[in-house]
Amino acid sequence: MKAEIDRIEDGKHLVIYFEGGSQLVLPREALDFETYEGQHLKVKFSPDPESEEKTRERVRKLREELLNRTKERKEKK
Repeated sequence: MKAEIDRIEDGKHLVIYFEGGSQLVLPREALDFETYEGQHLKVKFSPDPESEEKTRERVRKLREELLNRTKERKEKK
């Protein structure tokens, strides 16, 4: 996928346009290389299964906590 840095706003945010017309705004520090207006980019997304699993586990624990709270409240009534 190809994209271009259209502009840099306030020296802090990159406005990036992708082929097909989609737009993305990122903090400048999100990219680990020097950036400039008009710069062409090759973009590749890849899955992050480790991060996904951590998030799933965190959400599972939160759900469990909420269900336990609800159960405890019902038992007190």
